[in-house]
Amino acid sequence: MLKKILTLIIIVTALSASAIAQEPAHKFDGFVGYSYLRLKGERLPEDSALSLKRESANLNGWQGSGTYYVVDNLGLTADFAGNYGRVRFTTSSALSPVRFTEDFSVRLHTFHFGPTVRHGVGRATFSAHALLGVARLSGDGESDTAFSGAFGVGVDWRLNKRFSVRVGQFSYMFSRFDSPGERTQDGFRYSGGIVGHF
Repeated sequence: MLKKILTLIIIVTALSASAIAQEPAHKFDGFVGYSYLRLKGERLPEDSALSLKRESANLNGWQGSGTYYVVDNLGLTADFAGNYGRVRFTTSSALSPVRFTEDFSVRLHTFHFGPTVRHGVGRATFSAHALLGVARLSGDGESDTAFSGAFGVGVDWRLNKRFSVRVGQFSYMFSRFDSPGERTQDGFRYSGGIVGHF
Protein backbone atom coordinates (compact mmCIF):
# COMPACT_ATOMS: atom_id res chain seq x y z
CA MET A 1 0.00 0.00 0.00
CA LEU A 2 2.83 2.42 0.90
CA LYS A 3 4.46 1.69 -2.46
CA LYS A 4 1.24 2.66 -4.29
CA ILE A 5 0.96 5.90 -2.30
CA LEU A 6 4.55 6.90 -3.05
CA THR A 7 4.11 6.10 -6.75
CA LEU A 8 1.00 8.29 -7.02
CA ILE A 9 2.67 11.17 -5.16
CA ILE A 10 5.64 10.97 -7.57
CA ILE A 11 3.27 11.04 -10.58
CA VAL A 12 1.42 14.11 -9.30
CA THR A 13 4.70 15.86 -8.55
CA ALA A 14 6.04 15.04 -12.02
CA LEU A 15 2.89 16.39 -13.64
CA SER A 16 3.40 19.66 -11.79
CA ALA A 17 6.56 20.32 -13.79
CA SER A 18 4.56 20.73 -16.98
CA ALA A 19 1.70 22.46 -15.13
CA ILE A 20 4.02 25.22 -13.93
CA ALA A 21 4.86 26.04 -17.55
CA GLN A 22 1.20 26.84 -18.34
CA GLU A 23 -0.27 30.34 -18.36
CA PRO A 24 -1.57 31.49 -14.94
CA ALA A 25 -5.34 31.41 -14.45
CA HIS A 26 -7.64 32.02 -11.48
CA LYS A 27 -6.00 31.44 -8.10
CA PHE A 28 -8.79 29.65 -6.22
CA ASP A 29 -11.33 26.93 -7.08
CA GLY A 30 -14.23 26.06 -4.79
CA PHE A 31 -16.20 22.87 -5.44
CA VAL A 32 -19.45 21.52 -3.99
CA GLY A 33 -21.41 18.55 -5.24
CA TYR A 34 -22.61 14.96 -5.03
CA SER A 35 -20.41 12.07 -3.90
CA TYR A 36 -20.84 8.34 -4.50
CA LEU A 37 -18.59 5.89 -2.65
CA ARG A 38 -18.33 2.20 -3.50
CA LEU A 39 -16.72 0.24 -0.67
CA LYS A 40 -15.12 -3.03 -1.68
CA GLY A 41 -16.29 -6.15 0.14
CA GLU A 42 -13.85 -8.14 2.22
CA ARG A 43 -13.84 -11.67 3.63
CA LEU A 44 -12.39 -11.55 7.12
CA PRO A 45 -10.23 -14.41 8.45
CA GLU A 46 -12.13 -17.47 9.57
CA ASP A 47 -12.54 -18.15 13.25
CA SER A 48 -12.69 -21.94 13.64
CA ALA A 49 -15.72 -23.03 11.60
CA LEU A 50 -17.17 -19.53 11.15
CA SER A 51 -16.57 -17.13 8.25
CA LEU A 52 -17.39 -13.41 8.33
CA LYS A 53 -17.69 -11.28 5.21
CA ARG A 54 -18.29 -7.56 4.80
CA GLU A 55 -20.35 -7.11 1.65
CA SER A 56 -19.68 -4.37 -0.88
CA ALA A 57 -21.61 -1.22 -0.05
CA ASN A 58 -22.89 1.85 -1.89
CA LEU A 59 -22.75 5.11 0.07
CA ASN A 60 -24.18 8.41 -1.16
CA GLY A 61 -23.47 11.88 0.09
CA TRP A 62 -21.76 15.21 -0.53
CA GLN A 63 -18.30 16.58 -1.18
CA GLY A 64 -16.76 20.03 -0.94
CA SER A 65 -13.23 21.24 -1.61
CA GLY A 66 -11.12 24.33 -2.01
CA THR A 67 -7.90 24.57 -4.02
CA TYR A 68 -5.49 27.49 -3.84
CA TYR A 69 -3.02 27.57 -6.74
CA VAL A 70 0.29 28.68 -5.28
CA VAL A 71 2.29 28.34 -8.51
CA ASP A 72 0.28 28.70 -11.70
CA ASN A 73 -1.44 25.30 -12.11
CA LEU A 74 -0.02 23.62 -9.00
CA GLY A 75 -2.33 23.98 -6.01
CA LEU A 76 -2.97 22.88 -2.45
CA THR A 77 -6.36 21.28 -1.81
CA ALA A 78 -8.51 20.85 1.29
CA ASP A 79 -11.23 18.27 0.63
CA PHE A 80 -14.14 17.28 2.88
CA ALA A 81 -16.83 14.69 2.23
CA GLY A 82 -19.64 12.79 3.90
CA ASN A 83 -21.08 9.47 2.67
CA TYR A 84 -23.98 7.62 4.23
CA GLY A 85 -25.63 4.23 3.85
CA ARG A 86 -25.78 0.68 5.16
CA VAL A 87 -23.08 -1.99 5.34
CA ARG A 88 -24.01 -5.67 5.50
CA PHE A 89 -22.04 -8.38 7.29
CA THR A 90 -22.68 -12.04 6.45
CA THR A 91 -21.77 -14.89 8.78
CA SER A 92 -21.62 -18.46 7.47
CA SER A 93 -20.45 -21.81 8.77
CA ALA A 94 -18.81 -24.76 7.10
CA LEU A 95 -21.04 -26.97 9.26
CA SER A 96 -24.35 -25.47 8.13
CA PRO A 97 -25.86 -24.05 4.91
CA VAL A 98 -27.61 -21.32 6.93
CA ARG A 99 -26.24 -17.79 6.61
CA PHE A 100 -26.89 -14.89 8.97
CA THR A 101 -26.85 -11.29 7.82
CA GLU A 102 -26.87 -8.04 9.77
CA ASP A 103 -27.03 -4.50 8.40
CA PHE A 104 -25.38 -1.50 10.04
CA SER A 105 -26.11 2.15 9.31
CA VAL A 106 -22.83 4.02 8.77
CA ARG A 107 -21.66 7.60 8.31
CA LEU A 108 -18.21 8.16 6.83
CA HIS A 109 -16.63 11.62 6.87
CA THR A 110 -13.23 12.29 5.30
CA PHE A 111 -10.85 15.23 5.74
CA HIS A 112 -8.06 15.22 3.14
CA PHE A 113 -5.27 17.63 2.18
CA GLY A 114 -2.60 17.61 -0.52
CA PRO A 115 -1.40 18.75 -3.96
CA THR A 116 -3.52 19.13 -7.10
CA VAL A 117 -2.30 19.87 -10.61
CA ARG A 118 -4.46 21.11 -13.51
CA HIS A 119 -4.11 21.52 -17.25
CA GLY A 120 -6.59 23.37 -19.45
CA VAL A 121 -7.48 22.40 -23.02
CA GLY A 122 -10.13 24.69 -24.49
CA ARG A 123 -13.13 24.63 -22.16
CA ALA A 124 -11.96 21.46 -20.41
CA THR A 125 -9.66 21.41 -17.39
CA PHE A 126 -8.03 18.13 -16.42
CA SER A 127 -6.66 17.57 -12.92
CA ALA A 128 -4.90 15.03 -10.73
CA HIS A 129 -4.73 14.91 -6.95
CA ALA A 130 -2.91 13.06 -4.16
CA LEU A 131 -4.60 13.71 -0.81
CA LEU A 132 -3.97 12.36 2.68
CA GLY A 133 -5.78 12.89 5.96
CA VAL A 134 -8.23 11.15 8.24
CA ALA A 135 -11.58 9.39 8.00
CA ARG A 136 -14.24 9.35 10.71
CA LEU A 137 -16.58 6.34 10.76
CA SER A 138 -19.65 6.35 12.99
CA GLY A 139 -22.87 4.43 13.38
CA ASP A 140 -25.00 2.51 15.87
CA GLY A 141 -23.59 4.50 18.77
CA GLU A 142 -19.93 3.86 17.99
CA SER A 143 -17.25 5.83 16.15
CA ASP A 144 -13.61 5.55 15.10
CA THR A 145 -11.00 7.69 13.36
CA ALA A 146 -8.23 6.41 11.07
CA PHE A 147 -5.58 7.45 8.56
CA SER A 148 -7.05 7.83 5.05
CA GLY A 149 -6.22 9.00 1.55
CA ALA A 150 -7.61 9.67 -1.93
CA PHE A 151 -5.77 9.61 -5.27
CA GLY A 152 -7.34 10.28 -8.63
CA VAL A 153 -8.15 12.46 -11.62
CA GLY A 154 -10.98 14.72 -12.73
CA VAL A 155 -12.32 16.86 -15.54
CA ASP A 156 -14.21 20.18 -15.40
CA TRP A 157 -16.11 21.86 -18.25
CA ARG A 158 -16.07 25.66 -18.17
CA LEU A 159 -19.46 27.40 -18.46
CA ASN A 160 -18.15 30.95 -18.16
CA LYS A 161 -15.40 32.92 -16.44
CA ARG A 162 -16.76 32.21 -12.95
CA PHE A 163 -18.25 28.71 -13.10
CA SER A 164 -17.53 25.21 -14.39
CA VAL A 165 -19.30 21.86 -14.16
CA ARG A 166 -17.26 19.07 -12.63
CA VAL A 167 -18.19 16.32 -15.05
CA GLY A 168 -16.44 13.78 -12.92
CA GLN A 169 -13.74 13.27 -10.34
CA PHE A 170 -12.66 9.67 -9.90
CA SER A 171 -10.65 8.64 -6.86
CA TYR A 172 -9.21 5.51 -5.32
CA MET A 173 -9.78 5.78 -1.57
CA PHE A 174 -8.36 3.85 1.35
CA SER A 175 -8.54 3.90 5.14
CA ARG A 176 -6.73 2.09 7.94
CA PHE A 177 -9.43 1.39 10.52
CA ASP A 178 -8.41 -1.22 13.08
CA SER A 179 -10.70 -4.06 12.03
CA PRO A 180 -10.04 -7.71 13.03
CA GLY A 181 -8.03 -9.37 10.26
CA GLU A 182 -8.35 -6.35 7.96
CA ARG A 183 -5.61 -3.71 7.86
CA THR A 184 -6.85 -1.63 4.91
CA GLN A 185 -10.31 -0.79 3.62
CA ASP A 186 -10.52 0.57 0.09
CA GLY A 187 -13.00 1.66 -2.53
CA PHE A 188 -13.84 3.99 -5.40
CA ARG A 189 -15.38 7.46 -5.21
CA TYR A 190 -17.08 9.48 -7.93
CA SER A 191 -18.06 13.11 -7.44
CA GLY A 192 -19.61 15.77 -9.63
CA GLY A 193 -21.04 19.24 -9.18
CA ILE A 194 -20.30 22.95 -9.54
CA VAL A 195 -16.91 24.66 -9.42
CA GLY A 196 -16.53 28.37 -8.73
CA HIS A 197 -13.41 30.27 -9.87
CA PHE A 198 -12.04 33.25 -7.96
